[in-house]
Amino acid sequence: MEGPCPDLASTQNYTYYAPSFAGTGGNSLDPIVTWEDGLDTDKDIAVISTHKFVATHPHHLYPFADNVAATLAARRFQVSLSKGL
Repeated sequence: MEGPCPDLASTQNYTYYAPSFAGTGGNSLDPIVTWEDGLDTDKDIAVISTHKFVATHPHHLYPFADNVAATLAARRFQVSLSKGL
């Protein structure tokens, strides 16, 4: 890329999205370990994304009170995770 497009071959213009870690916390995906293992060694990852679907019932978001508690717990986990990255 440096030859044909030298203006694009810079750390400001050429960055990556990190892999998205869906449902972290309840499975074997661990973004902290991934970063510790060297995912961003070159410091060229610009966007880090995780997400988690929260529902207490597999088919709908009922009962509401339980779902709110689960959503708040998931949000706390995601915020904590983001501080570690």
